[in-house]
Amino acid sequence: MIASLALVGVLFGGFFLSAYGAMAQEVPIEEEQPVIALNASAGKDRNVVVGRTVLFDASATTINQERELEYLWDFGDGYFERGIDATHAYNSSGTYRVTLTVTAFDDPSVAGTDEIIVSVQDRLALLISDQSVSEEEIQDLQAYGLTQGTLVVSLRDAGVDQEYIIVQNMAQMIAQNEKDVIASDVIITWTSGNVGLNSLIELSRLSSLNNVSLDGYGFGSKVIVAVSNNQSLTTSAQTAQRTFQSIEPQYIVVADKNILDDAIRGGSPENFEKLLSNVDAEYQIVTQYTARGLQQLTPLNFMSFTMTYMINKGVPVNSLFLILMLPVMATVIAAARQFLGVKAFGIFAPTVIALSFLATGLLYGVTIFIAIVVLGTIARLIARRFRLLYLPRMAIVLSLLALSIFAMFFVGALLDVSGFISISIFPILIMTVLTEHFVSVQIEQGMKTAIKLTIETLILSVVGYLIGDWTFFKTVILAYPELILLTLVFNYFIGKFTGLRVTEYFRFKKVFKHISNAERSK
Repeated sequence: MIASLALVGVLFGGFFLSAYGAMAQEVPIEEEQPVIALNASAGKDRNVVVGRTVLFDASATTINQERELEYLWDFGDGYFERGIDATHAYNSSGTYRVTLTVTAFDDPSVAGTDEIIVSVQDRLALLISDQSVSEEEIQDLQAYGLTQGTLVVSLRDAGVDQEYIIVQNMAQMIAQNEKDVIASDVIITWTSGNVGLNSLIELSRLSSLNNVSLDGYGFGSKVIVAVSNNQSLTTSAQTAQRTFQSIEPQYIVVADKNILDDAIRGGSPENFEKLLSNVDAEYQIVTQYTARGLQQLTPLNFMSFTMTYMINKGVPVNSLFLILMLPVMATVIAAARQFLGVKAFGIFAPTVIALSFLATGLLYGVTIFIAIVVLGTIARLIARRFRLLYLPRMAIVLSLLALSIFAMFFVGALLDVSGFISISIFPILIMTVLTEHFVSVQIEQGMKTAIKLTIETLILSVVGYLIGDWTFFKTVILAYPELILLTLVFNYFIGKFTGLRVTEYFRFKKVFKHISNAERSK
């Protein structure tokens, strides 16, 4: 009986579980729906000037599902606009809270918002600077500008070593930001030496070459404030005269950096001019009246007059400087030869190599110099195996050297070394002239002498580079090119020198000692 009841219980329980399982399979379990995450992004806070059209972009908005989205912009001044991109111009200064609302087209409950602050200023000032000015200094000036209702727009060089490239880059940046130039009443150049002023001259030259008038920039109603780091105001004023001749602003103020706050506070050329009598800074004003010295040819300024004329006709300032560097370098090399006894590879090779260093920068210049010497030697050893005549052998050497330079540019592009791949090929080709000198001396006088002359050439070239890269020297030479005529006087007296060279004192040290002992014994 008990066994029968147990069997019935087991069968009933099995039936019940089977029925329950079937029911459980028939009843669908509701799947959990994923949470829709929508993150609206209105971008970053903005500083703008009254009347300037501002672009707002919500493309950084994200959502974790494919949904069609609607974008609504509230500009904080009573105006609204729809779209992922929107433009708006504020008619009055102030601080505005811009709100972006993003909603899903098919489900308004899926929404997100973001806010940014737009600070609108009455005036705009353009700041042109290079790496000699720190980011902190620029930010401090911009912060002060906001307290004075002035938006300071910064155009800053990316940090290339070669000055002539910096000048060209700055001129192109100014041209690309034409709207900011037009909107600003005050343009500040805050650079090492006269890089900022030269960039404005370069802008004039580029405009002339492209048959584009500068009238559209409105320089005639602007003041240029030229702040030069560690530079004489007198020499900077001379460069400012040429800048004035090139772009013809209302006036130019050359000063130290203590003038910056007053330039921002002045806001306009008229107000700034009134402040100048009370500013706590040294300054010089350049106008059409002070420029008369360069407009009239006299026996004392004929080179300055000629240089100003050429610059106004589109001749690059850097080209004129390199030409003026030639007699300086020749004088340095002549003095090193006559007084020190440093031979090098003549006078031409170190001169043009020094000028090449000015174009490439010292680091890349010396690297290329050493690479050319090493590669030229390897190419000579390879070509020597074929027992060829001198000229065909040198042609093979130069061909192998050209292929090596080609490979160097490929590696530079592969590694994205922008400083190297942006170098003009002509300075490198000029330095290849050294290869023939080096190989010729190797053949005639041996490897030891060739290495000695190469090292001397490198030293003189570096000295020439340091002189040419010296900001004070460059400013003075460009301001007073007549000083180059003094090299003729120096070379005349160098040519009259008949004493012993420094190296000869070491060379004949034993002779001098013998003579000295002989005189003592008398």
